[in-house]
Amino acid sequence: MRALSVSGFVLVALVALPARAEDGVPVSAPTKPTSPDAAATKASKVPDPERTRDLRFGHLYASVFGGVWVPSASLVPEGTGLDAPEVGGEVRARLGLGVNGHLVVFAEGGFAHARGGTSCSTCSASSVVAAGGVSAHLTQGFAVDPWISLGAGYRGTVLSVDDVPGAVSDAPVHAIDFARLGLGFDHAPVPWLGFGPFVGVDVGVRLFDGAVYADGVFGVRVTFDPKASGTRLSIDAGR
Repeated sequence: MRALSVSGFVLVALVALPARAEDGVPVSAPTKPTSPDAAATKASKVPDPERTRDLRFGHLYASVFGGVWVPSASLVPEGTGLDAPEVGGEVRARLGLGVNGHLVVFAEGGFAHARGGTSCSTCSASSVVAAGGVSAHLTQGFAVDPWISLGAGYRGTVLSVDDVPGAVSDAPVHAIDFARLGLGFDHAPVPWLGFGPFVGVDVGVRLFDGAVYADGVFGVRVTFDPKASGTRLSIDAGR
């Protein structure tokens, strides 16, 4: 009986030991199945390369602006016989280069024209601008792209006052736009073309007397991105 009891004890002890492979390495325990929710959470933490890659670097942007020009009374020097010009029109052309996913450096030129005020309806003011700056974009790869820009440049304005006695016709006014602020957004129906509204203000100083002015402008801009041809836009933030 005693030998039988000892044999039973040894048998129970052997059964209780962890199962081992023939080579002496412990056999791993079975893996618990991963729930769908846990798998989705793990996948959401992995960065989407399509959303994190730079979609703007090296792209060349060509933009055309057209809108309403609201010249400041301070843009016109006293003694020219021309009061503040009335509301006129403005066009701009901009060429930009993407430096990263959200910044574009640019150079631009513009032309604005407005007729004289009530004191001289046949007078006019014609203004040309050469400027540069940088624009910051909130998104990349999406159909809606809000942006803000800041620049500076030279402004030359020619005042035509032929019908004003004693005034010099085609008198030039040289100035510096030291803060050209713009705000707008582009809607892109296709990756290489976008358009949308914009509003801006150009704050500057006349060179010969230091008078400060602030012109306003608002309208529509159209932007071309040839390098984006053949790509596709992200439809929602879940891509």
